[in-house]
Amino acid sequence: MQLSPRVYFAVDRLTKLVGLLALAGGIGGAFGSLSPVVAIAGAIVGVATVFVESSG
Repeated sequence: MQLSPRVYFAVDRLTKLVGLLALAGGIGGAFGSLSPVVAIAGAIVGVATVFVESSG
């Protein structure tokens, strides 16, 4: 998947923010019994843009 540099920057920042929040909440136990799953999902979302290319 290729994105323009501007869109890539926005998507990159958004996925890192969401991933960080989910990871922190999961580690902190904010999601109860789902906390380990949310922490792992947060880590995956945080690095998701590794698989996306910028066309610029």
